[in-house]
Amino acid sequence: MNRDIFTVAQQIKRIRARNDPDNLTQECQNANEDSPLSSRKSKNRRITGNMLKAWKSSRPWLLARLPDLEEKGWTRTKLFRAGRFKYPCGSWGVAFLSNWLRPDVEITLDTDGSIRWTWTEATGRTVSQASRPFI
Repeated sequence: MNRDIFTVAQQIKRIRARNDPDNLTQECQNANEDSPLSSRKSKNRRITGNMLKAWKSSRPWLLARLPDLEEKGWTRTKLFRAGRFKYPCGSWGVAFLSNWLRPDVEITLDTDGSIRWTWTEATGRTVSQASRPFI
């Protein structure tokens, strides 16, 4: 029984460490230096170079608004999850979407919790795409 209590105590410490605001700041500072995603090496690579660029460019925007996003229904998993299968199969987080890499894209957080990307194409057409936390 003491061993079970010790294991639970370790799990609680890990959860607290993940939710610690100082930890988030440290993660944000280290994001550009060495990404956990860039160190993955395998024959069957799931994360492409563009996906890694999207993750690196989306991370500061998402971390700066993390409390608002969580309040509107997003979780860290829904935002940053790396799927088990090659994209687009599986569950990939919003951080890996290619919309983060578009030139002159305007990113907003809607009142319903949607992250909205808006840009103008070369033809003059305005395009708007959104990702919602509950879908």
